[in-house]
Amino acid sequence: MCDWTIIGLIFDAIVAGVSVFAIIQYKLNRYHLRKSAATVVYNQLKSFDEYIDTIKSSYGNNGEISDYHLFVLNSILAENHWADNKHLLVEKLTQDDITLIDKTYATIESLEFARNRILGAFTATSDAKSYALQFQSIQMLANPALGDPYLLSDNFNKLGVAFESNIPRHAFKTMVENYDCMLGTPTLEKLRRMSYQNKKN
Repeated sequence: MCDWTIIGLIFDAIVAGVSVFAIIQYKLNRYHLRKSAATVVYNQLKSFDEYIDTIKSSYGNNGEISDYHLFVLNSILAENHWADNKHLLVEKLTQDDITLIDKTYATIESLEFARNRILGAFTATSDAKSYALQFQSIQMLANPALGDPYLLSDNFNKLGVAFESNIPRHAFKTMVENYDCMLGTPTLEKLRRMSYQNKKN
């Protein structure tokens, strides 16, 4: 009877030890998952500020960003780290923090959408000009009396008219001008402390 009691106590101790270990392991895993999540979100929010600075530095003397600069800008939101990791971070953030991060990501998503619309219009306009030039050149080659196709090409390439809507371009510029930088906010600092960042950057 005494042996069975000792065996039962040992078994209970083993079960308790395994349970405690499992809980500790779970908390450690959760801790590192949260730190990883905070790190990628923190870095992405910082990159948004740099992205906006790059756009602002690309404006010309006319206060507009050229199609070329829009074209060479890389997509800043290939992956939404906040959407992927929000569930790991919300319990450590206030509602104000969450609202600010949501707003920042929504602004960047809208910027990407507007940029793609502008580039789509630019591409459509370029293609339309190219098709029109080729069609007219073929007509001139078939009937030289219509004019010189090479002269037409020179004049056509100088044509800067773009038949596109200004709505996405205006929206893009407005969002850039109204973007609130994350750098220096308590929210970004809180994410830094939660992340693997050891020093202020």
